[in-house]
Amino acid sequence: MRGCDWARGWTSLKKFTEREAHARVPYGHKEGAYPLGQWIAEQRRAYGPGR
Repeated sequence: MRGCDWARGWTSLKKFTEREAHARVPYGHKEGAYPLGQWIAEQRRAYGPGR
C-alpha cells in the first residue's frame, strides 16, 4: 500500500472517531467518497499477520 493511501485512510479514520467516539467502522461506510470501512478492514487483516 502506498503511503499517501495509508495517510488518507488514517485521516479519514481520525475524522470518524472524533465524530463517533469509536473506531468500529462498518465495512460499507464511506467517509465522503473514501471507502473507510474497506480501508480499516484491510488494516485489521494486515495487522493480524504482522504486515
